[in-house]
Amino acid sequence: MSELGVSGSPNENPNVEKNNDGPAEDGRDVNTNGMNEEEEGEGDRLDNNERHDSSEESETDEEAERAIREGFIVEDEEDEAPHEIMKKKKRKKRVEEEKGPQGMLDEDDLELVMENTGQDNRTKLKRLKRGRDQEEDLEKIFSEDEDQEEKEEGGREEEIDGPDRGYGRRNGVMDEFADFIEQDEFEDEEPQEEKYDVTPQVESVRPEALGISEDDYFQIYEIFGDGTDYAFALEDEDVEDELQEPVSLKTIFEPSELQEKMLTEEDEIVRITDEPERMQLYMKRNSDCTDQELLDESHWITNQLLEKRLDINSELLEPFRFAVRHAVHFFVRESLEVPFIWQHRRDYIVHYDRQRDSITPLLNQDDLWRIFNLCTRYWSLHSKKNDLMKLYTDLGISDEMVITLCQEASSLETVDDINDYLHFTYSEQIRDRALLVGTGLRRPQVSKYSFYEKAKNSPLYHLVKEFGISARDFSFNAIQGARLRFVEDVSVPPQELATSYVTDELTDPELVLQRARKVFAEEIVHDPYFRKAFRDKLFQTGVVSTLATQKGVRKIDNEHPYYEFKYLKGKPLTSFEQSPILFLKMLKAEEEGLVQISVDFNDKNDVFNGFFELILSDNYSENATKWNSQREMVLKDVFRQLSTLAPGAIRETLRSKYSDELGMLCRAKLYSRLDQAPYEPSTKNFDRGTIPSVLAVSNGKGEPSDAIICLFVNDMGEPADSLKLPDFKDPANQAMFTDFVDKVNPDVIGVSGMSVSAHKVRLNVQVSLSSHDPIDIIMVNDEIARLYQNSSRATDEFPSFSTTSLYCIALARYVQNPLFEYAALGHDLLSLSFDPWQHLLSSETLWRYLETALVDVSSLVGIDINEAVNNKYEANILPYIAGLGPRKADYILKKIATLGGRIDNRSDLISKQIVTRKIFINCSSFLIIPNDEYPNMDILDTTRIHNEDYELARKMASDALELDEEDIEELEASKGVVYHLLEENEAAKLDELVLEEYADQLEREFNQRKRSTLEKVRRELKDPYGEQRNMFHRLTPSEIFLMLTGENPRNLRPDTLVPVNVKRVTNRFVAVKLDCDVDGDIKADEVSDDYIPPPQLLQAGQTVEAIIISLNEQNFTAELSLRNSILQTVLAKQKDRSHLTAYWDIEAEDRDNEKMQAETQAEQRVARVIKHPLFKDLNASQAEAYLSKLQVGDLIIRPSSKGSDHIVVTWKVGESAYQHIDVLELDKENEFSIGQRLIVKGRFENMTYEYSDLDELIVMHIKAIAKKIDEMCMHDKYRRGSRSDTEHWLESYSEANPKRSCYTFCSDQEHPGYFVLCFKAGVTSPVLAWPVKVIPNAYFLQGNVYADMTALCNGFKLLYAARAKSSRR
Repeated sequence: MSELGVSGSPNENPNVEKNNDGPAEDGRDVNTNGMNEEEEGEGDRLDNNERHDSSEESETDEEAERAIREGFIVEDEEDEAPHEIMKKKKRKKRVEEEKGPQGMLDEDDLELVMENTGQDNRTKLKRLKRGRDQEEDLEKIFSEDEDQEEKEEGGREEEIDGPDRGYGRRNGVMDEFADFIEQDEFEDEEPQEEKYDVTPQVESVRPEALGISEDDYFQIYEIFGDGTDYAFALEDEDVEDELQEPVSLKTIFEPSELQEKMLTEEDEIVRITDEPERMQLYMKRNSDCTDQELLDESHWITNQLLEKRLDINSELLEPFRFAVRHAVHFFVRESLEVPFIWQHRRDYIVHYDRQRDSITPLLNQDDLWRIFNLCTRYWSLHSKKNDLMKLYTDLGISDEMVITLCQEASSLETVDDINDYLHFTYSEQIRDRALLVGTGLRRPQVSKYSFYEKAKNSPLYHLVKEFGISARDFSFNAIQGARLRFVEDVSVPPQELATSYVTDELTDPELVLQRARKVFAEEIVHDPYFRKAFRDKLFQTGVVSTLATQKGVRKIDNEHPYYEFKYLKGKPLTSFEQSPILFLKMLKAEEEGLVQISVDFNDKNDVFNGFFELILSDNYSENATKWNSQREMVLKDVFRQLSTLAPGAIRETLRSKYSDELGMLCRAKLYSRLDQAPYEPSTKNFDRGTIPSVLAVSNGKGEPSDAIICLFVNDMGEPADSLKLPDFKDPANQAMFTDFVDKVNPDVIGVSGMSVSAHKVRLNVQVSLSSHDPIDIIMVNDEIARLYQNSSRATDEFPSFSTTSLYCIALARYVQNPLFEYAALGHDLLSLSFDPWQHLLSSETLWRYLETALVDVSSLVGIDINEAVNNKYEANILPYIAGLGPRKADYILKKIATLGGRIDNRSDLISKQIVTRKIFINCSSFLIIPNDEYPNMDILDTTRIHNEDYELARKMASDALELDEEDIEELEASKGVVYHLLEENEAAKLDELVLEEYADQLEREFNQRKRSTLEKVRRELKDPYGEQRNMFHRLTPSEIFLMLTGENPRNLRPDTLVPVNVKRVTNRFVAVKLDCDVDGDIKADEVSDDYIPPPQLLQAGQTVEAIIISLNEQNFTAELSLRNSILQTVLAKQKDRSHLTAYWDIEAEDRDNEKMQAETQAEQRVARVIKHPLFKDLNASQAEAYLSKLQVGDLIIRPSSKGSDHIVVTWKVGESAYQHIDVLELDKENEFSIGQRLIVKGRFENMTYEYSDLDELIVMHIKAIAKKIDEMCMHDKYRRGSRSDTEHWLESYSEANPKRSCYTFCSDQEHPGYFVLCFKAGVTSPVLAWPVKVIPNAYFLQGNVYADMTALCNGFKLLYAARAKSSRR
């Protein structure tokens, strides 16, 4: 870019002399030189304060005059060389810049100045631009657009100075008014000249050349224009294209789609970061922690594991701690996943007893995954502890207890206790710190602990110290469980001592003692040591009880899954260790509003007395007794507060603990299903792991119209042939099936279906092949096939196949490799059932546990990475390989595909930058690269041996073959020692090696534990990637029964009452069908006790209740009975509650049953009909549901459960609040008519209201009450919200205004239509409450009736004053 001086720059030196190289006579030569310098990057430097003569201006004028004399003939720019044109434009641009100071004057001033100086002003001046910001001008110094601006300005000057400057031009048409109006240019607009520069220039056309006059030409122009009138539309499109944002994924996909496809920025970070994907998503840790922090973490995790590992005795305790320490190190420092540790670091998680020459496993895979999860929990705990210590340091306080507790804290509950202690004890310092660090928070006038701050800074705190023992000393005794710090009584009784602390606020010694007790109690409550002692005691001796809510009483019947704890009473907390799911079910029922759970001490008085002994004085005197009485009141207050706080913490701790156990249980169930090798036919001599060909047979849903599909799937998992049969009854169809079997020659036949009829299909297959060569016929688990047949994955893979054919494909593939089928489901695994209560876990939590099972088994089996690039079905397990995940697996496949679709060896993963270092370490041994005779192949890549152990494998092979160094070098030059060992079938010689000595040598010289690794290397060299999964699981009769019927056989045990549908009735038996599609048979003598022939009692199509006598799972049949004597026996057993747990509230159950029975009887009474538009034949719950959609104040009249002489008026008091008013009817003409006298009795006011008809009752009673309720709600003393909210407001108001009493009204949510008057006489007084009932046209309070709210408020004040006066007397 050229160096140009800035016009009018204040930094330029005015004394700089003018350049001596003056312009030549020929203006073109000057411009040419300037252009050459411009191209070299060194343009002419122009000094703003130079004096310029008018030589160039006159030169330009002379050129114009010469052109005029020559008849307006001027050379077109097209005739000049392009660079010549550019030179001329640049020269004129610089000339205009030299005139910068001139341009600072307006036109009139400039003309006057030039006239006085004798200068010519004929040259047209360039129009001034709007002023720009200085920063913008500075930016344009280095702008590449400046050249373009020079070109445009030069071009405009040439148009002005041209021979046609007296006329404007529009693409060759002269316009004498073109320059008459100048358009303004603004900062946010492009100059008009620039806008039209993009328009193609049309050569000038003269009317004479067209043979027409100039007037005709202009007339044509005015009518038709010049053809460019709509050029602006095209120009706008170009501008829009230039301004359009670049296309990105965010502009194409919705955010939800990006998340689903894992294309967000967060996904990309996970994809490229050199950390295992699951560790990035699920594990939080500090990899830069110190050795001491790592030791502390392993110690904490060890203690957590020992709660479950009861098999670790004292002899194994230290090795166990050592193993956990190494596992934590592998996770935190080395980023190793569980499969890698299990396969390649097992030497560090087992115990070698050299004296006994034994190996004891210390950690299994479940333990490793628990450690994986515990690392995150410890990180959370450690982070919170660090935050607390930072707060402690910032406060600048000295409290050794905080430091000690932070170091010892092993649970989040303890950390929360420390946090509460800090905010309680140092709340003022914390608020001051918030102001100093500039959080913008205003210091509140009243804080949560303002009363404590005030008391601590007042003389009253001296009275607190006179209680004889501090809160910290008492808490120390509590945590130690013994009286190690004793109480010292003062000689003055508490009442007498409190007298000296009486103030204007605390006017009575009792108020002084009350405040002192509260301060002392709060100190104990907020002491972390006492909280921990209280929680520990509660967990050791606590019991759990449940109270069924009104909703739960109705919903939870004897068959409900929550019935087992509906009336639970006093079940010890510790007993839930044997039934953790029961506790989770209780929490779920509480969330659903069916029960309320309470946790309390089994013997609260005993626990209280135990703590009281630690704060009790041993002195025997009247004074000591009085002080002990004060301490007892303090401890009661402490128990009251902590009995609310502690159970919540225990519940959440147990929820987390038991949820983990449920998750691990689901993981174990899935692991057992994954840990199945391909089916091994008994009629074939297959090696373990060989994929069989499968013929899948199914009749689908088993409907009569459903055909039988026989589909053959080869050992590659591809459907190769199929047969469709209408049924197996026709011998011809059986023959066709036999021929088809001979044709495809399957290794195994798998049968399944979605109904009991699939059992008959299996029997027909066996019959059809009875004379055929032996072939295995098995029932196949179809839980995956049911999902696959209707999935998009199935239709994408086989779009032309029927649903039953897709079902059969999944059955066959399951027999071939269960792991691949489960892995292909992905998150659809959550649809399968692993435990009846797995829904107690969130889907995200359950998936994390299920994923661990997939990771373990997938890494055990391994994957042919080159095959996975081209086989999407096999690639489904790649995300579950150690170190990988869906993002990294997808990247690996795409990367290999771009490199030719294959890699030659595992080292290519690093050398070709397919994976990073940590990912390679984790995943390499689980990626199989078969030996395909490629030059760069390594036979060890076909084994589970890790790259770091390749040298060990080669040394073991050379030692087994007893090769010297020359032989080794010769073999390594070809295909290697290991290849030679395997090709020559010499692997058996590996058994002759003494690996123990070699392992000792490695540990001694290199500090590497390799004993288990050496054993693994030997096993892999003998059988590379041999099958290590369990045998294929053949379904048991109970599992087949559950699969085909959907009913667990345990639910159909003898003496179970079930509904059955009668299908056929004869004199000898009755054929029935159970709801689960099981055929049942009732013998004639089991129909009745009186031996009545069955046809006289039953008929086909009838549904009856029957008792199961026996169940045949294999044949899907059941024997049943209808005899009344057996039925009564079964019912008696159901009513017998001796089988219930000992922790059962029988009285509560009886009470609820009686209430339910009464309500049921009331509902079954004869319905009344009353001729009134508001009458509805509804019960209480139905009436509330009906009114819920109506307005407040609406009502209905309904029958009463008390009999035909009562009715009920139910009206809507408020949202979800309804009042039921019982009305007694007198003087009834008959049972169904309405009484002539309607009586409403007051519940508390001992009043009776009588009305003559329903309309009068509605207006004079209901509407009158509604009016008074509205009056109450509109009063300024009324507060919306619950009673607890109102009491909390009173407490806060009283603390903020300690010298004032306060009162307010709120709704009684438990009794609609009633209110509660809550009041607090002073800051130390408790919150009291009086009920207020709304009666027609008045309010009822404490036996008095008040006509309006003013009278009610005044009456309350008089009542309270009178009672306070009488109490003082």
